[in-house]
Amino acid sequence: MIPLLQFDPATLTLWYDTQLLSASKSSREVGLALHYAMDGKEEWLKCLVRQQTDPWTRTRCASVASAVWHEKRHFLDFVLTNYGALRIRQFFMLYINVRTVLQSSLESKSPILVPLDRNLDALRREMMGIAPPGPIIESMARGIRQTKKMILEDRRPIPGRFGAMEVGGEAIFECIAYHVQLGKTHRVFGREIVDSVQSDNPSRELIGQKYQWAYLLMRQTGLLDADFLPGSNAIRIRDEPLIPLLYGALAGRYYGQEQTRTETVSSGHAAERLASLILKLREDAANFTKLSTVEAWKRVNDAASAIFGRSVIQEIEADFEHEARLIEQFEETGNDDLVVAAYRDFHRLRGEFIQILKDEPEKILAQDRWADSLVNRTQPFVVAAAPAGATGVVPEGFLRLSAYQHPETDYESFPDARWWWTAMREQTDSKGELLRLHDQKAWVNIASDYAPMAKLLFDGNRMRSMVGPEIMSTKIRIERESGIPLVIDGISRHPNDEPDIAQWYYLTGKNHFRCQVTRKLVQTPHGRMLDPWDIRRRPAFLDALVTSLGGSQKERMRVAIWRDWSPWLVCDEVGALFDQAKIDYSYFKSSQF
Repeated sequence: MIPLLQFDPATLTLWYDTQLLSASKSSREVGLALHYAMDGKEEWLKCLVRQQTDPWTRTRCASVASAVWHEKRHFLDFVLTNYGALRIRQFFMLYINVRTVLQSSLESKSPILVPLDRNLDALRREMMGIAPPGPIIESMARGIRQTKKMILEDRRPIPGRFGAMEVGGEAIFECIAYHVQLGKTHRVFGREIVDSVQSDNPSRELIGQKYQWAYLLMRQTGLLDADFLPGSNAIRIRDEPLIPLLYGALAGRYYGQEQTRTETVSSGHAAERLASLILKLREDAANFTKLSTVEAWKRVNDAASAIFGRSVIQEIEADFEHEARLIEQFEETGNDDLVVAAYRDFHRLRGEFIQILKDEPEKILAQDRWADSLVNRTQPFVVAAAPAGATGVVPEGFLRLSAYQHPETDYESFPDARWWWTAMREQTDSKGELLRLHDQKAWVNIASDYAPMAKLLFDGNRMRSMVGPEIMSTKIRIERESGIPLVIDGISRHPNDEPDIAQWYYLTGKNHFRCQVTRKLVQTPHGRMLDPWDIRRRPAFLDALVTSLGGSQKERMRVAIWRDWSPWLVCDEVGALFDQAKIDYSYFKSSQF
């Protein structure tokens, strides 16, 4: 799916696509819904939805607001839980060491193979013409390999009565976010709207596998009172025990502590902890389903103490203390001040969330209390993304993250010579009741510089939840400043995106568009959506576009190819010509970018 809105764990920011939003039907109303939900202006949001007479607009406004609440919940869970903090720490370990890696390569005058873990494969190195890595790169490579192994283990599906399903940390995050977003949508808009929001999805058959698996699993094991409504796919549940149990699974030991392991118990990965807790709690399953959120949370903590030797709260506190010591080590070794400042800011906010969990657990663990008292206080930094490049400078109230301006140019005469791709909204409200990161200067640098570099080292061009040009420009900047080439392994030269024009029709609510090459009117279901990375690995197609034009149009097309990293909408005929073009990676050489 093309993302209109998404949470980026690498930067702890909430991104939205301004240009996809503006291309939508009823773009003004949908855009207002998005911003009202982001800013917690709930009365304005309800008024906006009530005013809509068009069913599509009314439903889409509610759907977008619901998606904001979903992503805000991801922000909370990534910051608070042990599993989330582990995922964040893996990025910070890259941030804190990236300059050391570059300095090591500069001293050895050796090209760097990325992703770094591919350096551990002698055959891959030989194929790419790379010498064996030095000790610093080898150490980083082993850390990345271990991280990828952990993520793969976490996401390994397990067989069940309803088919194979993921039950690890990532799947738990999705289940929690989906559950609370529907609860919040119901509380704000009512039953009719929440039903329409649930129906407003082109892939409803995937919902159960990705989001509702926990309902089915806990119902199957007798730990949740849940039933399908007659003649419907809707599930009616008594949800008080749900999030307490899932939070118990997320409290793993991720700092090398001794694990508790027996034939039926494991304190390690989230899926293992979940299975262990389920086995223990099934001893009194009938009573567990009737508990309040606070009672269920106490029961889960007692179960964790009995089988793991530590309660969930004790596991979180231990993880928090390890994190504090790690940050102190970063400071003592004189590592990058901006990275340490951002990590300290994260740690501070995590402490605030942990304190709420200890003092008023229902605000975190009960979807109704979270919806009424916490979601609007939760305010991650917001990033506006313009994948096609927005001409001019970033709007007032935003801080530039990635942009381009041609040197020594009269921008009034040639406005297309200056544009921006991403910008972070300035934080203007520092009220104490808001739960947010404070050090915006540090996080701007994380988002603009450190995250693209870390993603490049971690998975080449494949790991991308941003726009695209920031990955390429980071690679070029490193090569120009250091003189050390970054060699991207063939497996990671581009993301595995497969855009479908049906996604565009769904997201925008439109049934036609004009081909961006021929200007021909295209009606649904026809047309193609070309991936921006795929376009750039077919230089023959790009050359054909440029040579088919004349005069100023030729130059404007060159600029558009450089600037535009959004999916291109074209007619079927242009799509057929695109398929015929030979794949060639020469465009990604820095000298040609």
